[in-house]
Amino acid sequence: MGILFRTFEKQPGTTLSMRYFLIQFLFFSFLFTSFAQPEKYIIQSSEIQINNGLTSNLIGTPIEDKRGFIWIPTKDGAARFDGINYDFFPPIQATGEASPCSYLFEDIDGNIWGYYLKPGSDVGIMQGGFKYIIDSTYQVHDFDEWLNGRLPFPASQIGLAQAMPGGIIYFITRHSGEVYRYNGRFQIVAKFPSIQEPYFLNIRPDHTLVIRGNEDSGFILSPPSHPGDTLFTVQRLPDGSERHLFLKDHLSNATLTWEPPFSELTDFFPGIESWANFKPGDRFTVQKVIYSDGRQFYTVNRKHQLFLLDENRQLICDFSDEILKVLGPVSRVKVLLVRKNQLIIQRVGRIIVLDFHPNYFETYFNENSDFAARAVIEMPDKTLVAAGSNRVYSYFKPTGKTRQDRILKLNLWGATQISDEEVLLGSYNFTPLVFRPKTGDYRILNAPVRTYKGKRSNQLFTPLKDSGGNIFIGTIHGLIQWSEEKQAFLPFDKYNDFPELAHVGVQYLTEMEDGCWASCFGGLYRFNAEEGVLNFWKFPFNGSAYQFYRNNDVFWLATYGQGLVKWNIKTGDFKKYDRQFGFLNNYLTGIFPDQSGNLWIASETGLIRFDTTAETFRIFLDSDGLSQNEFNRGTNFQAPDGKIYFCSLNGVTGFYPRRVLSSKPQSAPFRLTQYAELNPQTGIFEDKTSEIIARKQIYLPPGRSSFIIRFALLNFKQALKTKYAYKIKGLENQWNNLDQNFIRLNNLPFGEYSLVIRAKDYTGQWNPTQIELPLIVAAPFYAQTRWQISGFLLFLGLLYIGFRWRFYLVQKEKERLEEIIRQRTSTIEDQKNNLSVLNANLKSANQTKDRLFAILGHDLRNPVLSFQSLARSMSYLLEKKDYDRLSSLGEFIEKEANHLHLLLENLLNWALTQRDELPTIINSISVAQTIEPAIEQVRHIARFSKIQLEVELPEDLRVLADSRILETVFRNLVSNALRELHAGGKIAVTGKQLPDNRVQIKVSDNGPGIPEARLKTIFEIHPKKNPSGTPKISIGLHLSHELIQLLGGTLSVQSQPGKGTSFFITLPSPVK
Repeated sequence: MGILFRTFEKQPGTTLSMRYFLIQFLFFSFLFTSFAQPEKYIIQSSEIQINNGLTSNLIGTPIEDKRGFIWIPTKDGAARFDGINYDFFPPIQATGEASPCSYLFEDIDGNIWGYYLKPGSDVGIMQGGFKYIIDSTYQVHDFDEWLNGRLPFPASQIGLAQAMPGGIIYFITRHSGEVYRYNGRFQIVAKFPSIQEPYFLNIRPDHTLVIRGNEDSGFILSPPSHPGDTLFTVQRLPDGSERHLFLKDHLSNATLTWEPPFSELTDFFPGIESWANFKPGDRFTVQKVIYSDGRQFYTVNRKHQLFLLDENRQLICDFSDEILKVLGPVSRVKVLLVRKNQLIIQRVGRIIVLDFHPNYFETYFNENSDFAARAVIEMPDKTLVAAGSNRVYSYFKPTGKTRQDRILKLNLWGATQISDEEVLLGSYNFTPLVFRPKTGDYRILNAPVRTYKGKRSNQLFTPLKDSGGNIFIGTIHGLIQWSEEKQAFLPFDKYNDFPELAHVGVQYLTEMEDGCWASCFGGLYRFNAEEGVLNFWKFPFNGSAYQFYRNNDVFWLATYGQGLVKWNIKTGDFKKYDRQFGFLNNYLTGIFPDQSGNLWIASETGLIRFDTTAETFRIFLDSDGLSQNEFNRGTNFQAPDGKIYFCSLNGVTGFYPRRVLSSKPQSAPFRLTQYAELNPQTGIFEDKTSEIIARKQIYLPPGRSSFIIRFALLNFKQALKTKYAYKIKGLENQWNNLDQNFIRLNNLPFGEYSLVIRAKDYTGQWNPTQIELPLIVAAPFYAQTRWQISGFLLFLGLLYIGFRWRFYLVQKEKERLEEIIRQRTSTIEDQKNNLSVLNANLKSANQTKDRLFAILGHDLRNPVLSFQSLARSMSYLLEKKDYDRLSSLGEFIEKEANHLHLLLENLLNWALTQRDELPTIINSISVAQTIEPAIEQVRHIARFSKIQLEVELPEDLRVLADSRILETVFRNLVSNALRELHAGGKIAVTGKQLPDNRVQIKVSDNGPGIPEARLKTIFEIHPKKNPSGTPKISIGLHLSHELIQLLGGTLSVQSQPGKGTSFFITLPSPVK
């Protein structure tokens, strides 16, 4: 943002131009022939000083960066201001010659350049140099180190500098006449003859540069006209009168210094004498400001007078009264920064922030700040009448005059128009009266006196005149009605089925298409003068509504204590909007609709605009132009033209909703300002803001469980009233409300989440921009997956070692037993002749034992070796991080485990058969259902081995057998085939009914087959050779053969080498 300082001196004898009179005439003609009114601005001031956290009141010119922060140059470095806190960024090296008059520039990359002046140097000449640069992650770098390799000279050779909106920076080298531009990279754009210490650099929006020296020397540098050219065109600035005319012609387009006679100034600022009130000989300052979006503004300043003008040089706002109030009758102030609806000015070490915004609210009867209005009404002639404690105010719009009338000692409450010139007023003293605004006359009407617990109960609330001319007043005990015959108010006597209405307070009366409605404590009544009370609807809460708005069956209730209630009287459904929803207060005193679907609600803390469709709201306070924040209970009013009047503790506030809606609040930047983690070793929070901005996520490593994050809504308007809320997606769904602009979180569970933060400004509006950061809380090593897998592998290793140790003990036991047998055999040999039969039996038993141990020694060794190989493979795959192949080992583990289970089951069954202890239960069973578990157990193993397994068994095929034994046999046969087949092999299971009440079941494969010599001993226990040549002993076929025989069936085999093998099971079938 560029700011121009110009000094002018008023000349005597000047007059306003005819153009100014014409503009003023047309403007006021339009004003008085339309409802539109000129915009009035609300101005509020605050001060930035040491007490607010600034290190020094001696500062340079602030800037606003692209993110919305305000940067203030001080002698201690750059101070970043977010509306609440200051963050200081001192230079890397102490300058030793720091001056409070320093400059800050923001480049196109978002870096902040810090320029320090030498003590005593001229501000315009910029004697000094760039000392540091703050990058976009808020890391501070020495400017010379950052510049190294980018330019062929040090930072001390950079003289005059200026920044364009958008971040393009131009600067002039000292004594060499070279101009450089930085737009992400440095580029020389012009060379001109050296002049004696240039002291002013001005840049037009089209990048035309005007350079002036401390004499009459100067140059104009124009951008190249052809795209391929890089150097600017250089021409000398005209001298004398030609120079003056040139500056005048370019004033509207360039930031130039211009010192014309005052008569020429009036041509440039039409009407300046009317709003500036300058006198001959006055000195004043004109500053031209280029806003960040390219718009241009002017400020005109004389003593305590300060005016803001738009780019067409039309007056926007007069700050003179506010400056006089804050600073007193001082000389000229310096405008430092112009933001959206905000000026920052300086005067002798004091920094003042001036907030201004249009005021679309009108206030009435609040001059003395002691009139609590409880009734307001607008008469047909636009006379505004308001009543309260002991007095009535009348405001006559055509003349702009206000009259006050004292009314006895009555606390007036409620008003309704009963004729074109008369208003009926209620009171707390049970004394209704008729008031005539034009004359101030009034007459008291008769009303019945009620008592409650022996005391007079005199409150009259809301009067109402219906379309039939009937007049009612709601009282603390039901209704009273005007009687023309008696010329007095009489108790209402048509309560019908609702006599309780005669004993409750009627706080609000209104008429709708279907009759009159009364709001009482507890519910709503509908009535009319002819039929009396017709209906009652009980509120879905315990309380009262001072006013309501109806939309078909939906009522919007302005309740006293329950907030806003949306209530469907047909279905009974209701919804509350209260402090938890975001309102500042649950006590509402009035409600009216507008033509845009909004509700305007008066509360005891501000005015609420509520959008019934989007369910959003905005809150207006006295800082927005209301007469008072606390609105009063009583009768409010909406005029036929849509204007709304609300009673307050300080007069009346009136407004047109459409005008207020035209001033929608602007979205403000919402930024993270600081992030710090707690170091558990030191107990100190370490600042890691730069890391978070660069990484755009929060990562808590193991061992760190606490952090603080700070943020700010950068609207710089009543920042202390800004509210915040946050939630952690993935951990919770509800918003957590905050009264401060920081969060401290501790001991979050391990996982990945998202931290979302939002802000609500002082008007109650949630800012559309939210802060959302990924949040990763890393788990310690023992809770991580890779360490859990390592632990599992360690367990498997220990299990294997234990198994090997057990096997070693069995071998030792075997050797011990064999030694005993050998000793006994030696003894028995002496008696061999007499015990030959016994010797043969012992020999057979010994052979059986040897076979059993052989089975244990060989068949059990293979799974163990497989598990050993598996452990090595898993370790290797973990080391290579080959998790896909690691997951495939599960199938192999299950295959070996099933094989080991089958082997142990066969050994158990074989042992039972040897001792005739195997239990058998012969039943009629379904073959398909019986063998299904065995088939399913090996099906996925076959799939893993890429072997096709087909089962074609009739559903009605049944046999007489033991289901458990038959399942064991099939498991042995299919598993045996699986071991013999390779990928691509096929196993088929079929069955059929034989004619002699027998069933034949066939298990066949297309494997390598069995040699003919082997077929003869296929069902005996003996060793056989693997393809590798290692011996392998199997008990499965031998056991299956014995089990089928036990069931009364047969097991046979057919095989041809190279074509496959088929096993045939024949079992008896039930007799049909």
